[in-house]
Amino acid sequence: MTQQSVPPSPPPTSSDLELMMRSVIGLLERKPAARTSRAHPEVRKVLERALDRLTALSSLAGVGSDPTLRDTRIGAIRREHAWLTTATPKNPPSEEQAWALVDELQTLWICTASTAAVADAVSRVTEPRAPKQLPDADKRDWLLGSHIEHQRARGRARARQSLRARYLRNAGFALTTLVVVGTVVAVVVGDDDGVVLLCGLAGAIGGTLAGARSIRDSRRLRDALFFQTWWWVQPAVGFAVGLFVYALLASSVIILPGSDSPEAMRQATSRIVYAFVGGFSEPWLLGILTRLGGAADKAAEPKPATPGG
Repeated sequence: MTQQSVPPSPPPTSSDLELMMRSVIGLLERKPAARTSRAHPEVRKVLERALDRLTALSSLAGVGSDPTLRDTRIGAIRREHAWLTTATPKNPPSEEQAWALVDELQTLWICTASTAAVADAVSRVTEPRAPKQLPDADKRDWLLGSHIEHQRARGRARARQSLRARYLRNAGFALTTLVVVGTVVAVVVGDDDGVVLLCGLAGAIGGTLAGARSIRDSRRLRDALFFQTWWWVQPAVGFAVGLFVYALLASSVIILPGSDSPEAMRQATSRIVYAFVGGFSEPWLLGILTRLGGAADKAAEPKPATPGG
């Protein structure tokens, strides 16, 4: 009589681990509401990594693994991250909260995974690579040190990104104020109010289209997130550029085709078109400024003395 093989029982998991997995899966199941979509894509990517770590922790097996330490530590991690019980797809955790969870789960996995799993993870690290003759007994410590270094590097990168976005918002407020003041002054002093406003509006439209194109061509998620901060600043920049282009053309400092036409309609539409191009194309605007700077430098050069002068 042949003895039937008994299928292996699933690895034991702690209730805290199961609850954490359910919480993370619940956050990933549904798409966020439109009002929370700005921060959620990056958080979602991090939560997917957290789910991968939780899955790996739930299936610890092999020589060197320590499920007891896992079950002891996982409860403390769950208590430290109380947002796991309150976060929803409409109210997701912040990126910092999600990364803090991932880092702790990764540290726990390194400390409790089997020797073979740790060795495999070490072989997958490409930056920096582990020493070729690294003993198996030292691979766990090396992997933990590498993880800590990557954790610090990610923290510095997120801090720079946050600081950059904050400075950009402050610059946007200042620029918006200056644009409003400049527009009011131009309307009060000038005699062509409609063209001034239309040039500013054309520049803002051009800047907005340029920003939309940049977002469309962005391949990295973090770049797209940065453009979300830049998105509302871009129209103000475009409006300012439109006013600047109008001033250049109205003063005849630079003359472009149609900008000094004796026909009022043709002159106005030409200036509006150039204002749009200035807001849309940064290279075009920089070319105009380079041309203007070259003319100023040439005018500032001392004239050679004439004989007998």
